[in-house]
Amino acid sequence: MKKTLYLKPYNTLDQVMQIANISISKLAEFSGVARQTVAQIKENRGANPTQMTQAKIANALDKNPNEIFKFAYDYNQVKNNGFTKVHLQILENLFYEAGFKVYLRAYSRLRNVMITTKNGSRKKIDFEGNLRFYFFNEPGLQIIDFDLSINRPVPMKEVRNQYINLFAVLRKYANLVGITVITHQISPFSLDEIMSDDSYVYHDNQLKWVSKINHIKFDVATKLFGYVETENRAGYRTISCRIKR
Repeated sequence: MKKTLYLKPYNTLDQVMQIANISISKLAEFSGVARQTVAQIKENRGANPTQMTQAKIANALDKNPNEIFKFAYDYNQVKNNGFTKVHLQILENLFYEAGFKVYLRAYSRLRNVMITTKNGSRKKIDFEGNLRFYFFNEPGLQIIDFDLSINRPVPMKEVRNQYINLFAVLRKYANLVGITVITHQISPFSLDEIMSDDSYVYHDNQLKWVSKINHIKFDVATKLFGYVETENRAGYRTISCRIKR
C-alpha cells in the first residue's frame, strides 16, 4: 500500500532559482516551458505541474524533479477526519495481515474506535482494544485499551509475538494516515518478575497474569518499537513513540 493518503504537493522552485541566480525568462527559455507557467509555479508553492513540465524545469536547473517537486503530509486533512470509513478499512486490513480478524466500531464523532476479535472465544488468544484519535499541534493516536485474552494456557513467547504484531499494526497505520505520535498508559506491573519465554501464562491468578501481560507490553513497545517513558505516576507508566517521516 502506497503512502498517498493526505499528501499535498509543494515545490521549492523559488529557492532553487534564487540559488541558481536565474530569472523566470531564462528558465523558460532553457526549459522550453512557457514563461507564464514558470511564473505560476514559482509563485505558488502548492503548484503541481505535469511530470513532463517537472522534468523539463528540473533538467534546465540540473536537478532531479523530486529535489524541486515534493509531497508533504496535510495534517489539516488528518485532523478533520479521525476514524473515517477509509481509515477503518486500512486498520482492518492491517489487523487481518497480522492474523487478527476484527470488528471495528467508531464512536464519539469518529474520534474513538472499539476493536474486538471475530470468533475470539474459539481461539487460544483473542484481542480487544480501544483507540483514540487526537490533534494537539500534530495528529496523535492514544492507545486506551490494548489487551489480549488468554483462553487456554499458551507459551509466553506466543503472547510476546502477538504483541509484536499488534504494535506493528499501529505503527503501520500511523505511518499511512499521517499520525506522528502514539501514546499508551500501562497499568502497574512488577519489573522484578522473571519473564521466561518458555513459561506458560493463563488466567490462573488474575493479578499476576495482568502484571505479566503489562510487563510484556512495556518490554515489546520500548525495546522493539522505540517507545520512551514520558511519565510514571503511582505505577502507571505512560509511554510514547514518534513516527519518523
